[in-house]
Amino acid sequence: MKILVISDTHGDLTKAKNVIKKHSDSDLIVHCGDNIKDAKELKNFTSIGIIMVKGNCDGSQSQDDFIKYKTPYGTILIVHGHQYGIDNSYLNLAYKAKEENCVAVLAGHTHVSYLGEHSGIKILNPGSLSRPRDGKPGSYGIIKVSADEFSYSIEYYNDKKTKKVTGGFLRGMINHSDRY
Repeated sequence: MKILVISDTHGDLTKAKNVIKKHSDSDLIVHCGDNIKDAKELKNFTSIGIIMVKGNCDGSQSQDDFIKYKTPYGTILIVHGHQYGIDNSYLNLAYKAKEENCVAVLAGHTHVSYLGEHSGIKILNPGSLSRPRDGKPGSYGIIKVSADEFSYSIEYYNDKKTKKVTGGFLRGMINHSDRY
């Protein structure tokens, strides 16, 4: 099973549509929030099934805004991530996944891609295709899962027209500095 993971499209679906075309062999697309209406629009663009969760820009204020999705390897928790303080640490998110008996968690929110493992829980944040905050091109995640294997990776959007993003890290620090 192949899962394409995107997040934080914020109304700009050009790159998302190109990535979906590139990975048309995907069995599932997961949109980790901000903007859920984008995920709904992508449902009309592709025949691939799409799972979506609300993000902070969609009015999500509850830790109950998550989906659990069963795969041959185990259950994946899908959240936006703002509810768990992932701007600072993925630990609370890993604990939530353990509480929900999940083997992995997918989250967005930070606009910065992340692959990791905490307390035995695999964590993937695909970053943002349209508004990355780390100075890199837009990014997305790919998961390949079977009964015996769970592999996950981050891929970067690459076309000849893409300009290097600058100032993303500092802008991200400034955008988040008033929240603590």
